[in-house]
Amino acid sequence: QRRITFVVCLLVIAAILALLLTPFFNIKYIDVSGHKKVSQKTIVETSGISYGENIFKLNIKKMKSKLKKLPYIDEVKVVRKIPDVVAFEITERKPIVSVMAGESFVYMDENGRFLEIVKQNNLPVLEGVKTRIELGKFVGDDHPEMFEDFKRKYNLLKENGLGDRVTSFKADSKGKVSFVIDGTKTVILGEETNVEYKFKMLEKVIGELPPTQKGTIDLSVEGKALYSPDK
Repeated sequence: QRRITFVVCLLVIAAILALLLTPFFNIKYIDVSGHKKVSQKTIVETSGISYGENIFKLNIKKMKSKLKKLPYIDEVKVVRKIPDVVAFEITERKPIVSVMAGESFVYMDENGRFLEIVKQNNLPVLEGVKTRIELGKFVGDDHPEMFEDFKRKYNLLKENGLGDRVTSFKADSKGKVSFVIDGTKTVILGEETNVEYKFKMLEKVIGELPPTQKGTIDLSVEGKALYSPDK
């Protein structure tokens, strides 16, 4: 019985060594999918994978950890395809808003994570954010109440079909966030009660005003929409 066990162990060890040493399992192809913002070259180089490396020697946990440090990468799946292919399946974060940083803008995702610095901005701007910009950092680390207020309002706007019309958000010194519709109407929502009714009032007021007329619509008084034009 002991001899049989010994022989089996030797065979297992020999099989493992064969898998690790034979060139048949060396990596020849690397596939990357799901990426748009992060280049395939960056993904491959950051992971540390190399052509010619044995497919069974890969430390997949370490590779995923390295890749998730890239600001845009949310989730990573690494798949060995025997005998010589490794596939990376990437899920990227999506920017939804920007903050100003000098003459540039920094994109953020829905969790407040800084993703990318750009010169040309095509996202709504969250004004009033004063923090050190570091890609991968979260704006909520320095402004937790402000970001939670922004996120609630952002979701409410999406749910009520107004998300695409918002051109900017404004955070005041107390962390309360207002928003600007169509680039001309600043909206103060107030308490987040009767939201559906408030948005119906908002659309009615906007529809009655000239599109280019700038002003503020205050919905913080229950049952009223108070408009004051900019001076």
